[in-house]
Amino acid sequence: MFLHGYLADKRTFYHQLKFFEKFYPCYAFDMSGFGTSPEPSYPYDLSDYRDEVFSYIDKNGLKNVSVIAHSFGARVAVKCELFKPTFNKLVLTGAAGLKPKFNLKTFVKKTYYKTVKNFLSEEKKLNFFSEDYKNSSPLMRKSLIKIVNETFDKSLTVFKPETLFIFGENDTATPVYMGKRYLKKTPEGKLVIMKNAGHFAFIDRPDAFNEEVFAFLTDSAASRCGYKNRIKII
Repeated sequence: MFLHGYLADKRTFYHQLKFFEKFYPCYAFDMSGFGTSPEPSYPYDLSDYRDEVFSYIDKNGLKNVSVIAHSFGARVAVKCELFKPTFNKLVLTGAAGLKPKFNLKTFVKKTYYKTVKNFLSEEKKLNFFSEDYKNSSPLMRKSLIKIVNETFDKSLTVFKPETLFIFGENDTATPVYMGKRYLKKTPEGKLVIMKNAGHFAFIDRPDAFNEEVFAFLTDSAASRCGYKNRIKII
């Protein structure tokens, strides 16, 4: 199963679907408010998207499901797994869901916004928000706020599933340090850091990405090579 990122849809996994369909039944869908799926009737939070995934699995009668999830989709996958064991194996790339490190520039920007927001037009207020927020509808903006305000730093004390984390070394949305923090919480986890790749590592280097994921899913000898302290750089 494939779970896409925010403001994306199932088509972002074109290279992965084309490759993995040769070996597995593959399932991908647009979560509510993205791609061809209509917006929900109210602002969804992570629990709503979690339930949407459960509903999709039940509706399609899926068993022994492994998931490849990107960014927001990784948040949803983790939310599912924390609620109940859901997936056989997880591949989480550019995984969001942990609090970012303190950033002075961001802190100053937020403090300034709180001071002047009552004097700004709605259009100028948007300059203080992320591209995801700017490019979302009013309803989906409310949903986004709910989603980003829920982090797993406390609830994810130990993440038990066998998980492969893949992060692009140039990812600024979910930097590599987040992958390393996820890894510390995942005893059965491994982290691949991809050179010359950013937040969309699976698009930047699709062949290398697919090769690592396939080795992980099949538990081939290649899946155990090249790691040092459960981290591999390719």
